[in-house]
Amino acid sequence: MPGPSKRHRSPGPPSQRLGGIVLYRINSGEADLIVSFLTMEMGILTAIAKNARKSIKRFGGGLLDPARAAYYYFKIRNHRDLCLVERGEDNPKAPILPNLPLIHALASWALELVLAFEMPFNPSLDAFNLLVRHLKDLSDPLPTEPPALEARTASLVFTHHYLKKTGFAPNFQCHFCGKVPSVELEDLPWSWDFIAPKIICPDCLKIRGIVAPRVPLGLLVALKKLPFPMRPVFPLPDDWLTLAEHYYGDLVETITGRSLKSRKVIEELNRLS
Repeated sequence: MPGPSKRHRSPGPPSQRLGGIVLYRINSGEADLIVSFLTMEMGILTAIAKNARKSIKRFGGGLLDPARAAYYYFKIRNHRDLCLVERGEDNPKAPILPNLPLIHALASWALELVLAFEMPFNPSLDAFNLLVRHLKDLSDPLPTEPPALEARTASLVFTHHYLKKTGFAPNFQCHFCGKVPSVELEDLPWSWDFIAPKIICPDCLKIRGIVAPRVPLGLLVALKKLPFPMRPVFPLPDDWLTLAEHYYGDLVETITGRSLKSRKVIEELNRLS
């Protein structure tokens, strides 16, 4: 009499090789990792990496470190469950960040920003290319002195252009009269509002009696002229950077409803420098 038939496991979905950037990871169980990726083909993917903290063969060389760009093999059953990332494959052209605290903090800001806005299984080639280019800018040798100002300027440029892609970047013209900041105007402080977001010229501030944080005209002109992608040749002065970082930090917190952890780290590193 024949015995009971054996159950055969389904092989599951085929592996998909995708280009991805590690945004975030947390430990799970004894040796697993849960990792969020930004992929070019499928947007945000969150996957479990089995035994990743022990497997040098599949994930060695920092392939699951935040800000790492490489190729990854995923098994995706559906658009609701956690994916499985089977292994990573190095991309020799991918940027590798130098071991500098400020560079890693600025990269973390970019990763958190992308993670706050991008959606699972909703690919955005613009977002992927912006992030890759920015990580490359942070990873290349910084020619200016002090290099921290160039890196912070690059981070500011990325933040503005990423927010522009999402539709939340400030429009560089007066919210009321449409005047555009330029060097031909009288050098009086303007104002910006991170809740709107909007900027207001000195005339409208006076006429309407508005009380709001002031910003130098020169900073608005500089921000308006900084294109992306680029490596800032002339970094912004420290006091201007501090003002702009505070404004864009408040703007992001207002939009997302939460504070990005890396913001406090960057502020502390800048304070100590």
